Amino acid sequence: MTLPQYTVPAVAEYLTGAVDAAGMRGCLCFGHSAGGAFAIIASSRSPGLFSAIVSFEAVAASPASHAFMREARDSGAIATAGPSLAAMALRRRALFASSADALARLSQKPPLAGMHPEAARLFVQHGTRPVRRQQQQQPETFIPSEQSHWHEQQQQVELQVQQQQQQQVEQQVELVCAPSVEAAYYRALDPPPAVPLAGSSCPLLMLVAGSPGSSAASFKTHAAVRQWLLTHTARRGQHAVAGASSATPSSSSSNTSSSGSSTDAGSSLHAVLAVLNAELAASLPSARLVEVPGVSHFGPLEQPRLIADIAAAFFRQQQQRPRL
Repeated sequence: MTLPQYTVPAVAEYLTGAVDAAGMRGCLCFGHSAGGAFAIIASSRSPGLFSAIVSFEAVAASPASHAFMREARDSGAIATAGPSLAAMALRRRALFASSADALARLSQKPPLAGMHPEAARLFVQHGTRPVRRQQQQQPETFIPSEQSHWHEQQQQVELQVQQQQQQQVEQQVELVCAPSVEAAYYRALDPPPAVPLAGSSCPLLMLVAGSPGSSAASFKTHAAVRQWLLTHTARRGQHAVAGASSATPSSSSSNTSSSGSSTDAGSSLHAVLAVLNAELAASLPSARLVEVPGVSHFGPLEQPRLIADIAAAFFRQQQQRPRL
């Protein structure tokens, strides 16, 4: 199967086809960030695709909030993250000398710097692949007999050098998700896509990063979300990605540039996800919201055991419920 284009409908259709092709319709599903959004949307379009879903900060919104964010973004009233995140992705390093080099370099900066060591190792193991290169065939050259001995020695030296270079090349790895593909996803998810409210009956547990002294659960209506967006994502100054470390309503994603002007508070995508997820969970009869304290948007990779235990408990609960 190939993905013809990086749009929300195309990815949702691709996911549905992949599940059906594997004979796994009705399986349990865990989705993080964009993965959560695609799982929820695919399930709403194809009832029965999953028997239960656990998402962690799905990049998704209610139809009303999606429409408002699109209109407000296009009018310049609010700042959204897509353009800045796409530009950041295109600057990302994609080629490394080896898997060990990739792990060492990527672990020095966010988000891998904050991940559980084993999660970071697996992230690099499955997120990179050997560089694919075509072998170039050397043309044959006629050598006079009186020069053949010297030429053989020269060939041996060149062969040793080529073998060393080949070994270095064979160790090189590249990101499986190319920067251009990552950027395309960011653009496709700007603003977070709408989840159809009608026909979404799959049991859904929506996890978000929690923060002491605040609660995403208070944002259950579009009016509350709209007010939050106008307050926290109003366009001010130059558009830039703000460094929010926690995706909670109280997370301050405002920043100050070297010139002293404020950058866009709302340009951090993660800062708005808890709010959007809270409204979405309140709008879907089969969904509920749970806040997980002590983690950021990358919670499943920071505290994998904690998140896995929460998801497993929900899945067991759903499997034990009598089927109608």
